[in-house]
Amino acid sequence: MPPSPLPRIISWTLLCSLPGIAGFFAGQWAHEGLLTTPGRQARLAPGPPAVREPKVNPDSPEGKWMTRAKSATTGDFAALLDELDTTFPKTTAYQTHEAAQQWLLGLWITRDADSAAEYVMGKKDDTLGSTFGQVLGRVAPGKAWEIVHGPLGKSLGKYFPSAVLWSLSEADPLEYFRLAGKPESKNLPLRDGRALGALADKDPEAAAAMWGERWQNRRGAKESLFTILGVWAQRNPEAARQWADNLADPEHRRIAQHACLGALARQDWQTARKTLAAMDAGEWIPGKASRMNANGSGPSDARLEIAAATAKADLPLALRDLAALTVPGKAAPPANEDEDSGEPSKDPRLAIRRAIVEAAAPSLPDDPAALVAALHDLKSKTGKELGDELFGELQSDFLLKKLGNKAGTASLEALRVLVGVPEIGSISSVLKNLVAGASRNDPAGTLEFLAHLPEAQRGDLAVAAFKGVGGDHPAQIGQAAALIPPEKWTSEMGTRLAGSALESGAVILRGLPVNAATDLARKSFAESWTTKDPEAASRWVTTLSQDAGTAQAARGVAEAWTRFDDSSASNWVAALPGGHARDGAALGLATTVAATDPESAWKWAAAISTTSLSADAYLAVAKQWGSDAPAEFRTAFSSALDAADYAADAKTKALSDLDQPPPPPTLPRR
Repeated sequence: MPPSPLPRIISWTLLCSLPGIAGFFAGQWAHEGLLTTPGRQARLAPGPPAVREPKVNPDSPEGKWMTRAKSATTGDFAALLDELDTTFPKTTAYQTHEAAQQWLLGLWITRDADSAAEYVMGKKDDTLGSTFGQVLGRVAPGKAWEIVHGPLGKSLGKYFPSAVLWSLSEADPLEYFRLAGKPESKNLPLRDGRALGALADKDPEAAAAMWGERWQNRRGAKESLFTILGVWAQRNPEAARQWADNLADPEHRRIAQHACLGALARQDWQTARKTLAAMDAGEWIPGKASRMNANGSGPSDARLEIAAATAKADLPLALRDLAALTVPGKAAPPANEDEDSGEPSKDPRLAIRRAIVEAAAPSLPDDPAALVAALHDLKSKTGKELGDELFGELQSDFLLKKLGNKAGTASLEALRVLVGVPEIGSISSVLKNLVAGASRNDPAGTLEFLAHLPEAQRGDLAVAAFKGVGGDHPAQIGQAAALIPPEKWTSEMGTRLAGSALESGAVILRGLPVNAATDLARKSFAESWTTKDPEAASRWVTTLSQDAGTAQAARGVAEAWTRFDDSSASNWVAALPGGHARDGAALGLATTVAATDPESAWKWAAAISTTSLSADAYLAVAKQWGSDAPAEFRTAFSSALDAADYAADAKTKALSDLDQPPPPPTLPRR
């Protein structure tokens, strides 16, 4: 059985419930010349020339040049343009130079476009030809087409035709479509989408007619349809609705109806909300940037506009609508799905949630304590309908929107309030944003505050503070590093300490427990330090306790040192007593020299007593030596993997490097 037409009848009957508003705006726009007379296609006047007069001091050389230009005859313009580079030097006044050039070309074209074209042709300058085309399309649309197809058209530079069409499509879109439809235009770079967007801004009824004639089966038809109807429905809702209802294609009709409904939401959210409830809204229409009009976005679902308008007037009601949302044929996704995907429009719940937050946030208090109180009050009104998870995401969104960009003392004040919120886990991203801002503006106060937090609470916040403190505060960088839990360390942190807080970093890293995270930090710290002072870095390694962390620090020193002085690095490694430091340093040396001297690297790999590190060194040599390695190396490599307890499949995969050709030789080290 076909679906009943009743929902559509009800919905569009409600759309007609604003005759007073529609009549008022229609009268206003008709009076202003923005609407066309029924049954007559509009003929738009060209847009204003984009050749503004440059603002200069009348008594300056530039001002005197402009005074001459204003009273110039046709024969004077060439000389004035020749003086342009001297009067408005590009190196010191580029924008003024470009504005003056366009302004003068506009004057010349208005008086004698043909002589201006001959001048530009004689210059044989593609950039000048493009500028001439842009101005020509704006100030003399009819003449522009004559010149494009005239004897001079091909002599005005390779960018000239495209520039004419670009400016003509914006300045006089109806003229553009008339001329672009001519047979001689088939090989020109057309700008139909831009012209349709400009026409929609000026006369959406004419744009809709043009869309029906030549656009509905082309790429971008849905986006352009949405933009046209969105403008039209705001100016003449009844005419737009009737046209939308008469579209033959069901999908196009639904997009047009959503555009009309979205426009209605901005005028009367209550009627729009009731209309949406009465109609079959269909599957979710994801929004994306329009290819047609930089000011439009579509197609997009009217539910976004209605949710935003409702949230401005009655936030609890908008949240209840969000909780009740279902998408036909699909289960409502979790509220946090695709949170970081960058494409929230694919998730109706997420897209609508963000629309609500964007619309309602300005009405919420700016004071952190008052904001938290307002959100708690909101939860008491809607929490049961939304559920804890969805409300937690909403709370995080609101807090981030209102407080995430605060700076200085305001950021620290907000931080003090928010750490006391029971739902701390759901707003951790907000806290990290605040810590980063506060540590940039008040590092000492922020770190003092973090130091008094329980260790379990300050972990990620200490990392955010470490990243936020500026490089001109080395003492605070070290203090922030001391607050970072061992499992939160990264190689980037070690590098930053070596560059900004070397002395305190050396002390902190010496005292950290050994784990995979701190090993990375020690290695990068030692590597970065070695590039500046290898002797000091190597001495620091010898002060560390003999453990796996020391091995990684020594590896960092050896790798960095070998890159610029392999002889000194080898002597240092050879002089180290047996133990973790020597094994790590030998691994770094073997890894670095393997590309240029695999035999020496093999010897260093064989000299490592720690079986796991020895296997790592052999792996590095095998990757560089490849199928050129001697059979003896394969045997030694296999034994090293066995000693490190490699599983059979892992060992086979590692040995397969010896079946591959060696990589291309690297450049010799300096």
